[in-house]
Amino acid sequence: MAELRKRLGLSQEELCGRLGISRPALSAIERGREQPRVGLAIRLAAELGVAVEDLFGAGAVTSDSRRTGEPTLGVYGEIGNHTVVRELPNGYIGGSWLAPNVSVGPRGSLARMGDPGVLVDGCDPILGFLVSHLSSRLGRSFYWWSLPNRASLTNLAEGRSHLALVHLPEGEIPELPNEWPTPVPLAAWELCIASKPGNPASPRSIPELFVPGVRFAARIEGSGVRRLSDVWAAQQGVDLGPGGFASHLEAASAVRFGDFDATLTMRGTAVALGLECLPVALQRSWLAYTSESEADSRVADALDEIQSRRMRRLLQLMPNYLGAA
Repeated sequence: MAELRKRLGLSQEELCGRLGISRPALSAIERGREQPRVGLAIRLAAELGVAVEDLFGAGAVTSDSRRTGEPTLGVYGEIGNHTVVRELPNGYIGGSWLAPNVSVGPRGSLARMGDPGVLVDGCDPILGFLVSHLSSRLGRSFYWWSLPNRASLTNLAEGRSHLALVHLPEGEIPELPNEWPTPVPLAAWELCIASKPGNPASPRSIPELFVPGVRFAARIEGSGVRRLSDVWAAQQGVDLGPGGFASHLEAASAVRFGDFDATLTMRGTAVALGLECLPVALQRSWLAYTSESEADSRVADALDEIQSRRMRRLLQLMPNYLGAA
C-alpha cells in the first residue's frame, strides 16, 4: 500500500489528513501490523483508486461489523454537493463533538442516524469548547478532529471539512488562497517549554532543548509547533528528522510519563498534565473557511456566533488563554 501511495505522489501526512487518522495508525496499516476496520478500508481504497480486495486481499479487513454484524459508527457532514464520512475511533462514543450521526455497513452502505454535522479540524484544544458551545447554541451538530495545521488546511481545500484552525506566531497572518475569505482570529496563547518537575535534564531555554542528552518530543511535520521547532533546531545545527507526535497532548504526555525530557506545547496542555511551563513565544489561533463552506447557513451562523460579543466574553474567561482578538 505504501508503494501505491508513493506512486500517486501522496505523503503519509497528506493521506492522514484526508482520512482523519494519525500518522502512526497509517504506518501500522502500511506495515501490516494492524488491519483497518471496514469503514476506514473503504475510504483508503477510494483515496488510492483501487478495490478494497485489491488493496488488502479478500477477507483481510477486520471490523466490528464483520465480527458482530453491527455497523461501524461515524459522523458525516455535507459540503457542497457531496457527503464526507469519518469513522469514529474504535470503540469510541463520547464527547459532544463525536456523537455518531451515521453508521457504515460492512459493504460501505451508509445509514444516517441524524442530521449532517459541521466538520472542524485543528489541533488547538479550544475547539472542544467551541464545538460544544456551537452545538448547544445553534442546535446543530459540530464535530472536531484534532489535526495539525497542514492537514487541517488540506482537508478544507479538498472539501473534506467546513472549518480549519491554524495557529501562528503572534503578528503573523495565515497564508491562504486568494479566493478564500479572510480567516477569523480566535484566541491567543503561550507556547512553552514543558518538562517534568524534578527532571535534572529539564532545559531552561530554547538552545538547551537541542543539546546532546536532552530527549526532545517533536511534533509531527505540518504542525505549527513543528515549524517553529525546525527553525530553532536548525539555529543550533540540529535536524529533528521525520516523524513526531500528532498533538499537543500526545507530546506532553510523553514528557509526563518520562519517555522524553521536554517538548514545546501550549501552556494549557502543560498545566493540565502537571508539567513545568516556561513561556517562550506567543501564538494566535485562526479559523479558516472557504466560500463554499460559508455558503452553508450552519457555517455562516457559526461564524456570526464566533465573532459575537458573547463569544468574545467567553473566550476572555478561558483558562491559560490570553483572550480573544
